[in-house]
Amino acid sequence: MRWVIIGSSGYIGGALCRHLQILGEPVISVSRREMGPRGCTHITINQFTAEAIGALFRPGDRVVYAAGVASSAECAKHPEKASWLNCDLPVALLRRADDTRVASFLYFSSVKARNIASGVLADETSGEPATDAYGASKWQAESALFAENISCRLNVIRPAAVFGGIAGDREQVAAGGSSSGQAGQAGREAGTRKTHKLKRALSAYSRVLRFVPSTGYRSVVSLQDLLQAVVLIERHQCDRERFIAAEPRYYDMAGMIEAVAGRRPRISRSFSRLLSIGLGSRYRRLQQSEMYSARRLRRLLNWNPTQFYADFLRGN
Repeated sequence: MRWVIIGSSGYIGGALCRHLQILGEPVISVSRREMGPRGCTHITINQFTAEAIGALFRPGDRVVYAAGVASSAECAKHPEKASWLNCDLPVALLRRADDTRVASFLYFSSVKARNIASGVLADETSGEPATDAYGASKWQAESALFAENISCRLNVIRPAAVFGGIAGDREQVAAGGSSSGQAGQAGREAGTRKTHKLKRALSAYSRVLRFVPSTGYRSVVSLQDLLQAVVLIERHQCDRERFIAAEPRYYDMAGMIEAVAGRRPRISRSFSRLLSIGLGSRYRRLQQSEMYSARRLRRLLNWNPTQFYADFLRGN
């Protein structure tokens, strides 16, 4: 049975293609790019429509929808585009996939699909449906997908913030690149620069100041562990499940500096008050914790993260 990865030019979609190819799986990559991940059969779709993409499906396929608008700012600026790519198109594709008798359909959603209270360790049912353009498009897609009367297996995965590359793939670079050959070169380089910039900033901060403002905690997941979760969902033949993917640790600014510099800075309440006055709501957002639990994924599928953000920041 083939894997059909829709959105193979993106960071996650491209990496998933390469991961499956390394495992020896037959992979069809689908994107607007002229080139796809090395080792995969690539199909260029200039106009992302249900008709054009759905015509590629074959009985028994395992379809993964990893396309969409991932930028919250772009979703807010172009809500109709976000609604189409994040919600309406995957729903239409699910119908065509089911008509074609595919084996399964997996939708990449986001932990942002639900609004959660700060400090709450959230699971798949926590919080309320998101109201911002990005989160709402993801939640509406989940709701619409599960409302369909279909025979194929349907599952949703909600990753926390994703970092890193994939093991065994020389095309991948650590942090934020795609693995789509020349088509993804700019994305890989931009991701590497962004990560190195963050590490340099944290290191420089630790040398100048021994204290930090208080910030909230964030959940993350390594790209390698996320891709393994996708494989497990298919291997266990899950159906109509939602899974959060997040490592069991959470990180605030002090924790990230500790990982880079080797020592934990002191949290200054005075500095925090100054930032609250100077930055207002922007700093208050940084104080909000967004923590997610992947207990369901671990318990049902025996998923065990092997890569952690602290080690990644250390360069391990």
